[in-house]
Amino acid sequence: MAGSTPLTEPQNKCTVILVHGFFRTRHDMAFLHRGLERQGYRVISVELPITRGTIADGVAALELRLKQEQLQDKRIAFVAHSMGGLVVRTFVAQQLQAPVSPTPSASFHISHCVFIGTPHRGSLLADMALHIPGLGRWFKALPELRTQPEGEWSAPLLHPLEGRDTVPDSRIRTGVIAGTSASILPGRFLISGNNDGMVSRASAVSTDADAVMLAPFNHVTIHKRNATLKAIIHFLNCGNFPQEN
Repeated sequence: MAGSTPLTEPQNKCTVILVHGFFRTRHDMAFLHRGLERQGYRVISVELPITRGTIADGVAALELRLKQEQLQDKRIAFVAHSMGGLVVRTFVAQQLQAPVSPTPSASFHISHCVFIGTPHRGSLLADMALHIPGLGRWFKALPELRTQPEGEWSAPLLHPLEGRDTVPDSRIRTGVIAGTSASILPGRFLISGNNDGMVSRASAVSTDADAVMLAPFNHVTIHKRNATLKAIIHFLNCGNFPQEN
């Protein structure tokens, strides 16, 4: 599957950027890629160096890909799974915080962000993995995935950064899809409370979400389900998830 499609961007529809998670490639987002294409969206599945690299490495690769696709000044939406959501949040926060210049360069017009199983408050499994000598040096993103003390966040919140000098329709609509099926190891036995087998519900549901959907799927399959695809399409069209109506 090609990383981007030859389709012309449909009128009134944004370009959807799919971002994979840790220890995965763009091919892991193939189900959503095909499904969104069938709905007439132009879809780009990015390849990020986040298995051995840091979140900053992922942000740099993401920005480069968007510029290569000439998406400056075009409306885009992000759909990210797992750690890919932390890359997206960091990238978007940097865009929102960019200083206003008298002669501004082309920018990215981000309308929606959907985070699927993203560990916004960090991962207990990362905490455990970092007790293995040398693992944090081999997988450089692991220290960035540690759980944070209560009240602190490992991912930048988007809404508090908005409203500086932005126009009313520039607000980014933020949605969260969290899995509730702890049917896989290691989370089935190592993570207490509601979780998707790898990320706890408490970490997946961010406080700046405009909409939240709880889905009865585990972490490795949640983004490969029809119900998730339909929810994403509904969110892109309406700004909420079907269960909220």
